[in-house]
Amino acid sequence: MLELINRYEHGFVYIPVILACREKGLFELIKKKRITHRQIANTLGANTGNLQVALTMMESLGWLSKNEADEYSLKDNCQAYLSIPEEILYLYNLPIESYLLGKEKPGIIKNWIELSQQQWNINDRTIADLLDGVLIIPIMLGLHKHNLLAVDEDKPLFYNVTPHIREELSRLFIAKGWADKSLIKVQKHSQKSNKNKNYLCLTDIGKCLGQRTIIKSISLNCFENNYYNLRHPKIEDLRDLIALETLCWSENLQVDNEEIYRRIFKIPQGQFILELEDKIVGAIYSQRIDNPQLLDNKTCTQVPLLHTESGVVVQLLAVNILPELQNQGLGDRLLEFMLQYCAQISGVEKVVAVTLCRNYPDYSPMPMAEYIHQKNESGLLVDPLLRFHQIHGAKIEKLLPGYRPKDWENQTCGVLVSYDIQHRQRFDGATVEKNRQTKVKLTEDIDEVVASCVRKVMHQKKSFDAQRALMEMGIESLELLELRYLLQKKLGVEIDPNLFFKYGTAAAIASYFKGETTERSGEVSEVLPKPEAIKTDSGFSTAQLENGVAIIGMACRFPGDADSPQQYWSLLHDGIDGITEVPPTRWDIEQYYHPEKNQPGKIANRYGGFLTEVDKFEPDFFRISAREALYMDPQQRLLLEEHWKALEDAGINPESLSGTETGIFVGIAFHDYERLQDKYYQEQDLNIYFATGSSTAIGAGRLSYFFQLNGPSITVDTACSSSLR
Repeated sequence: MLELINRYEHGFVYIPVILACREKGLFELIKKKRITHRQIANTLGANTGNLQVALTMMESLGWLSKNEADEYSLKDNCQAYLSIPEEILYLYNLPIESYLLGKEKPGIIKNWIELSQQQWNINDRTIADLLDGVLIIPIMLGLHKHNLLAVDEDKPLFYNVTPHIREELSRLFIAKGWADKSLIKVQKHSQKSNKNKNYLCLTDIGKCLGQRTIIKSISLNCFENNYYNLRHPKIEDLRDLIALETLCWSENLQVDNEEIYRRIFKIPQGQFILELEDKIVGAIYSQRIDNPQLLDNKTCTQVPLLHTESGVVVQLLAVNILPELQNQGLGDRLLEFMLQYCAQISGVEKVVAVTLCRNYPDYSPMPMAEYIHQKNESGLLVDPLLRFHQIHGAKIEKLLPGYRPKDWENQTCGVLVSYDIQHRQRFDGATVEKNRQTKVKLTEDIDEVVASCVRKVMHQKKSFDAQRALMEMGIESLELLELRYLLQKKLGVEIDPNLFFKYGTAAAIASYFKGETTERSGEVSEVLPKPEAIKTDSGFSTAQLENGVAIIGMACRFPGDADSPQQYWSLLHDGIDGITEVPPTRWDIEQYYHPEKNQPGKIANRYGGFLTEVDKFEPDFFRISAREALYMDPQQRLLLEEHWKALEDAGINPESLSGTETGIFVGIAFHDYERLQDKYYQEQDLNIYFATGSSTAIGAGRLSYFFQLNGPSITVDTACSSSLR
């Protein structure tokens, strides 16, 4: 019975995905040759995460198989996808709710009911059940929403609908075995006698169907592109995932390298990694177990032994997001994706996790068993990590003493949380108006409302500054979830999760809701000279000057102490050679110099072009940690320094550009610093900062982030010609 209902529920989600895959040529592509997930995504231009869900759907239907090389191939029974009528998509556009409320002409689903009774004129029973789901799920949702379905058997089944609609629905429910006529004894309140009546009542399967709440929200278009990619890990990702683990957890809470290897080698289908620009910046891990009770009296090092491929419970093991990107809501998206993914896996009944508390020491000596249920005035759990799960629809179950023996801050306890994935609802709190408006009308001062909400989610040790980036005030993905909820409640509008990525300060957020965003290209011109003030002695017309490109500020660093355009011009004017002997501050040339060429470990040249004070970078000024600065390519450091100097040379206050559509275009090349680190550091010393610090693609992004610019941010790497672009 549950398998049949699952097919109905899955059908509502599967059918449009299957048709989208058919339209995009997915099946024809796999039919030609064995092909990997990544190759499919590249060929079809698909989002890797949503494509993975689609492929998992096809696997669960038994249409696809995957070999050890992660290459997909079609099975013989895959031809069933050809029998799905494209017209079924019309059902998604029918006004089912209005029909149930009597606002539409009777009969709009009559033909669909007849097709369902005829098993959609196809021989494949599974496909017929999936198609039934497209019809019945919106009907059940509408009946539930408007209280039109009697489930207590003391009144007619469809007692609140018009006779014509009651007749159509009764015919469908009886034909499918969801209802039958029963003799019900009904006691009238105005009489002492009882009266027997024939009522249409739900059968057992009908009751089960009626009690299930459908909340799946997977996008019907699995080919919608996002700015990040999701995929299963490969063994080649091990090094990056170990580095990510090191950055995300303190040493006493990190899992060892063997455990990460176990996860991605033995159960890769249970893990997902999140990529930005082909760099791994996030990961979520899981395994399957038989039941949550097995976690009692176990430690985190023992739970890997509980994994079984036939387990009906998915245990989430960890969610890791690169710390400097935790202001982008990626952890929220990664967990939400995983929960939806698990809801599509046949045989999975529940998802659990053993999380920990982040702020329990601040509430000591309160008993931990009491703390894990402690809520604030908004109804949210006070602990950020527990709140993270609560917002995604989790229930806080209990403490698991001794689960993490080295987690002394939490008294070695873990906190068991569980998700009923078939009835899960995200925690929404107060109802908000579903719109995307920018300007909000409030009697209160919006600046103060936003500031108050930000202060509530900030760590007590940080100081508030409306102009400072949220992340720099200690507000990361966990706090952003609460901030989004608080602002929705206060302002009465739904907030897109990407808002904080685009408007990263309290001042910018307030300006957005006041309709005062500075996303106007004309705003940049306010810091430039007015056209009428420009003299045209050069012979150019005013129109030419208005539409031309002007260089209004410069900065440079060249060998020979040429640290400004003026010094560089003097060097050229006076014929000074910027090439010098190797300074002793760089290295001892006597150890490496040999007058004869091709000597092992020696160089035959004592001279080179050297920049001065390359070790004088001030990371604090650019809001970069000393640890991250250590792994940054000097090219990135110089970009920040010289950009600041160029603005000074132009007489432009950097703050005046904040929030404007100012573009950053960087020409950058060569990876010398990356190769040096790779050569001289041990593998375990290379972390995610090494990845971001050595990537040329990060160059323009660092400038845009630091100066809070919303225009294009493009890095061009064409080797030696990069400077000409």
